[in-house]
Amino acid sequence: TPKDLRGLNIPGNKKPAHTIQLIKNHIQSFPVKMGHYTGKEYCYLSEKLDVKRTHALFLEETSEVNHTVLRFCCALVELGRFDSVEQYFPIQGHSFLPCDRNFAVTKRKILAL
Repeated sequence: TPKDLRGLNIPGNKKPAHTIQLIKNHIQSFPVKMGHYTGKEYCYLSEKLDVKRTHALFLEETSEVNHTVLRFCCALVELGRFDSVEQYFPIQGHSFLPCDRNFAVTKRKILAL
């Protein structure tokens, strides 16, 4: 009988190790409170720090560098597909490309209705 290979593939939604480490470092950067009514020593995050606020702070911290795109570009250079890759971040609304003009025209027509 053939060998069962189910479950041996890497899941498509699995995060890379460097992303997991970024998240762990972010969580560990917050101050903790010691629990005093427990038998063991437990550390708790502040009750004012919810998931929404934590996520917003994480996005602020990592917004300057898009690690996924950067790693992809580096991989393309390492594989020899390109000699170098130059990454450019246009300012939103200032690209003056035809698609931006089309969106602006469409938006004006919708608002006029």
